[in-house]
Amino acid sequence: MKKLVLVLVILFSVSLFAENKAAGVKLGVAAGWSYSDMPTKDDMKIDEHNNVIWGFYVDIPVISTFNLVPSALLYKVNLNNQELATTDISLSAKFKIPLAKLTAYVLATGGLTQIQLSETDGISSHVGFGGGVSLNLVSNISFFAEGNYRMILTDDGNIKNYFISTGFLWGF
Repeated sequence: MKKLVLVLVILFSVSLFAENKAAGVKLGVAAGWSYSDMPTKDDMKIDEHNNVIWGFYVDIPVISTFNLVPSALLYKVNLNNQELATTDISLSAKFKIPLAKLTAYVLATGGLTQIQLSETDGISSHVGFGGGVSLNLVSNISFFAEGNYRMILTDDGNIKNYFISTGFLWGF
């Protein structure tokens, strides 16, 4: 019983801290570039090639230095001289480091990727990490720039993706 009371007191304390210190939810859009790399096999070849990406973000504060960030990214992977449309649906854990005028952050991400690599393969999981900076332009609009590394885990070999993007977040 004492452990339960202790856990409830800790959870209540954290919730009070989060309510007082966390900013509001922000919606964001971003665009940038992606670079894909995949090990080649005899019957499969990937062209290492840059593509445009764009996506949508929701920045949900949990406490002042930790946010959850669900996102959707759209880009293309070039496989066997075909451009295949790819969609990532992710949930990232964003750890913020507030500085004088900027906020630096690192993030860990995981989620699902829809890509048609073979007749049976359609949805794969991905994992990755990244980092970036954001600058508050006015009270409810921030500019951000970030880089990400994501690995799509497939039966045909893991696809390594590198992203660089910039965008805006609108706060509520």
